Amino acid sequence: IAGELPEVLVICGDGADSDLLLSEGIDKADGFVAATEQDETNLMLAVLGKTLGASKSIAVVKRSNYLGMTEHLPVDSIVNRNQTLAQVIIRYVRYPGSSRVLMVFEEISSEALELTLSAGSPCLGRPLMDLHMPAGSVIGLIERGNELLIPTGKTELMEGDKIVVFASADIMPHAMETIGESLK
Repeated sequence: IAGELPEVLVICGDGADSDLLLSEGIDKADGFVAATEQDETNLMLAVLGKTLGASKSIAVVKRSNYLGMTEHLPVDSIVNRNQTLAQVIIRYVRYPGSSRVLMVFEEISSEALELTLSAGSPCLGRPLMDLHMPAGSVIGLIERGNELLIPTGKTELMEGDKIVVFASADIMPHAMETIGESLK
C-alpha cells in the first residue's frame, strides 16, 4: 500500500501500540484508517486512533451489522469494504500539503468506479452537461495531474483524466457506454 500511496504514512507494526502511533504523529494526523483483516481489531484501532488525536478515524469492516455502531463508538465512520472501495477512501483522505478530499460512503446502494480516459474516448473535450449521463449516475471526481477536481456541468474531460463514476450497479454499464468505456 505504501508504494501506491506515497503521500500517505502507512504503518506496519502493532496498531494497538499507543507509543508507536504517537511517535508516528497520530495526534497530528488528518486521518486514521484501520484496515486489517479483522473487523473487531479495526473497530478498536479506530477508537484508539481517535482517542489519541487523529482528526478523522475510520474502521473498515466486512460485516454490515457493525455499520450502526458509529453512534456508540468515538469514531467518525465505519465503512463496509463490501459496499465501498477502500482504495477510494484511502486515496482521498486529506493529508497536510495535499489537495485530496476525504470521501466516506456509508450504507450506499451505489458503486464507485475509477478509470483513466484514453485518447480515443468520445467524451474528451465535451462539457459534462453535454454527455447526457443516465439518471442516477454522475462523474463525481476528476484527478487531473496532481489536482483533484469536483466537476460542474461545464467541466470538460481531458485525455489522461482519472474519473470516478458513481452509479447503481444496474446503471453503471449505461454510464460507461455514455462515456465511451467498457466494463469488460
